[in-house]
Amino acid sequence: MRKLIALALLALGLSATLCACSGAAEQAGSEPSSSAGQTSAVVPDEQPEAEDDTGAAAAPVDSAARIVRATFADRTVLIELADNPTADDLYVRLPFEVQFNDFNHTEKIGYPDEPFDLEGSPDACDPESGDLALYAPWGNLSLFYEDFRYSEGLVPLGKTVEGLEFLSEISDGETVAFERAE
Repeated sequence: MRKLIALALLALGLSATLCACSGAAEQAGSEPSSSAGQTSAVVPDEQPEAEDDTGAAAAPVDSAARIVRATFADRTVLIELADNPTADDLYVRLPFEVQFNDFNHTEKIGYPDEPFDLEGSPDACDPESGDLALYAPWGNLSLFYEDFRYSEGLVPLGKTVEGLEFLSEISDGETVAFERAE
């Protein structure tokens, strides 16, 4: 008798599962009635606007593959910016120059003229070789040429996509020019 009840419950559960799956398959071409399972798209009109040097509104920041060219001596490094407000702030300020020095045989650090907007950005990260970050407590940009540990106050700004091998070659006191790579 127990086997019969167990078999009946198994059959009932199996048929309920099949009905639910076939109903979902029939509705696959229709629009879902709730937000569950939907993906959201970024609407270009909702992107932040920046101000140019005159204080006028500049074009909205396009978060799709923003590449920054960092040049020094005869070297070029390309960095893909992260998708956060501090990276947005960096992008709208381009072009600019920063003088860098070695720090802890791990990163090159430099101090931009003006502080970056930190609101809404991650406040910690685990940097790897090739990462560009901002150390919020000191206000310096960091170009990592070695992996480093998780650090509070370190805002991720981007990752090197070309020229990683050149980062360790930035000499103390050398100026690095940052510009859009368009």
